[in-house]
Amino acid sequence: MFEFCEKNIRGIRFVYITASQVTETKSFLKTRFLNAFTISGSRNFNQFDPLDNLRIPTKRCSEDDEIALIHNFGSNAIEAEIDVLPFKHACCMYEHLWWIGMMQDIKREEADIAVKFMHPHGLSASFKWPSRDAAFPMYHLQILIEHTIYQKAMSIK
Repeated sequence: MFEFCEKNIRGIRFVYITASQVTETKSFLKTRFLNAFTISGSRNFNQFDPLDNLRIPTKRCSEDDEIALIHNFGSNAIEAEIDVLPFKHACCMYEHLWWIGMMQDIKREEADIAVKFMHPHGLSASFKWPSRDAAFPMYHLQILIEHTIYQKAMSIK
């Protein structure tokens, strides 16, 4: 087929690849995939532009001007582990705004949490529950709010 295409089709340069080359490349890519690291909390992101061999900035959308997260694979920093449980209240940073919310669903494999945010965001004398939930990466979770403190400090409608 390669010879036929080379002889009969003009304007296209054809390259012949042997079965052993395909097998070798497949093996190489499989090894590379098995040794790869994922970027926690970036499941909903769609633009990844490596700065160098260790740092990858990500954006939620290709058109965004602002970088949402820069992951450093070479970092030795240890993140504090927050005990994330459904129906606990937490303070979260989401799209550069502070929110109080209740965790609904936790997807540890994707490092995402579905949260029902109370409105309005930021400081307020009272909060109300919205009609929809939001999912966001775990790295936006700032601190858990103890229930007794929460009841004393907030009036919920």
